[in-house]
Amino acid sequence: MFKKIILLVLFTFLLSRPAVATGGVEYNLPYPGILPDSPVYVLKVMRENIFSFFIRDPKQKAFYQLFLSDKRLAAGLALVGKKNYDLGETTILKSQEYFTQAVDLAVKLKDPDLTAKLIVSGSKHEELISGLAGSEKNQKALAADQKDKNRVLELSTPQ
Repeated sequence: MFKKIILLVLFTFLLSRPAVATGGVEYNLPYPGILPDSPVYVLKVMRENIFSFFIRDPKQKAFYQLFLSDKRLAAGLALVGKKNYDLGETTILKSQEYFTQAVDLAVKLKDPDLTAKLIVSGSKHEELISGLAGSEKNQKALAADQKDKNRVLELSTPQ
């Protein structure tokens, strides 16, 4: 019995060890859910737009836009993984549009929590997009991400 307890404790300890960082940005993208190649994707987009319409607090709206941006990026990467390159790249470009909307709100709000999250998210976006093949849409998304990230960095520097 005592051996089983020791093995259980050791097994738990081994599983709970933090993963070694591989040099990338520590930021987890949300699960993308239904992908744009699904016939019910239109319903998902309608639900997100309705939900976004009813968010009146600018800070909450900015966080929601960032969430949608992260979700679209994850969906675009999943589509690229399924070899649906054109739709994946279009989805990644849409992700950057949501990111730009979140940055626009952050510029108005000047909220430090939002700014910090945008900096980390922008770095993760840049890391993931730059790892893809260099198509015109991906280059456009990468340029938009770098522009938005620079705007956020200007926000975070004291004046």
